[in-house]
Amino acid sequence: MSILQTLLSLVLLIFVLSVMVQAVQEVVKAALKTKTTVMADTIQKFMGDHLTLDQITRALSDRGLDMHALESLDTKAFRELLEGVDFQSTQLQGIVKATSATEDRIKDNIASAYDGARDAFQNKSVRASSSLPRACSGDM
Repeated sequence: MSILQTLLSLVLLIFVLSVMVQAVQEVVKAALKTKTTVMADTIQKFMGDHLTLDQITRALSDRGLDMHALESLDTKAFRELLEGVDFQSTQLQGIVKATSATEDRIKDNIASAYDGARDAFQNKSVRASSSLPRACSGDM
């Protein structure tokens, strides 16, 4: 029984230490604002010229949010955020290949690309921009 208790204590200790290390990492990332920078770079790589970081920042600030909020927004919430973005006609060209694409379909496509960007950010698998899917790659 003593060996079982020792092993169980060791497993519990390892778990507690890993949680503490992760918490310290999150605090350091927040203090150095590296998390926001990585998220901004990921969004830029996924959205290209179709949605600029300034447009996202303005839409977030209109709602009283900052870049940290992007990490927790789901696709539906990001789609609602896009309602506050004023797109220029040049930004909307080429996002959806269908000729009769409405602005709503385009925003849905951008929201889907955001979902991929958020997943890449959360999985820390930010790759070179050439291998990332862009908002304009979908056929809708």
